[in-house]
This record gives sequence, C-alpha cells and structure tokens, in this order.
Amino acid sequence: MPTLGSSLISPISRLLRSGDHRSEGIFQAAGPGLRQGQLSQPPSLCDIAPTLYYMSGLPIPDDMDAHLISEIWQPQILDQNPPQYRSPLPPPQTDINLRPHEASAVQERLRGLGYL
Repeated sequence: MPTLGSSLISPISRLLRSGDHRSEGIFQAAGPGLRQGQLSQPPSLCDIAPTLYYMSGLPIPDDMDAHLISEIWQPQILDQNPPQYRSPLPPPQTDINLRPHEASAVQERLRGLGYL
C-alpha cells in the first residue's frame, strides 16, 4: 500500500520494516595512541560527545550524562594526558524584551507543542 501515491512512492514489502530505529550502531576509532580491537561494552551514543571533547583537547563538562570512552586509548595516553573536566557553562543571557501580547503568543505556542 503506497503512502504518498503510486507514482511517487512504491509499495513497501511486508518483509521490509519502515520507520524503525535501533539503538545499536557502529563505532570506529583509529589513530595514534588508540588501541586495536573491540570494546568490552558497546558505548552509548551519548558517550561520543565527551570522547570528542577529549580528542579535541577540551575539558569535558562535568554535568554530562555520559562517559569518556577511555577503553579506546592505550593506557599510557590517558596516564600522560588525563581527561580534564569543567563546570557547565551558564545558560546564555537573553536580552529579548517581548511585549505582553508577544509573550502570550509564545506561551500559547509552547503550550500547543506540549512544553507548558
């Protein structure tokens, strides 16, 4: 059964599932100081961010709900260059001054989207 019309979209076979997402993925890393082989545990998608911070030489925000994928490095690399952590950045300051009717419109839109 086509979803947008037979001229644009062909029918999906019953064997092919559409719209599914899986949490599994592929993680690969290569370069100087990195270990070869497989990880003992698959990393979380969230663990990519602190790992990229470390690889970029940046301190990792200590409020992240994720962990450095330290197993990819040779132990002496982490010993010589331990990860640095920092406090989270403050939220950006806004200097938006909405008129009452504009603020009301924004609140109504957010309520309609389910945020309020």
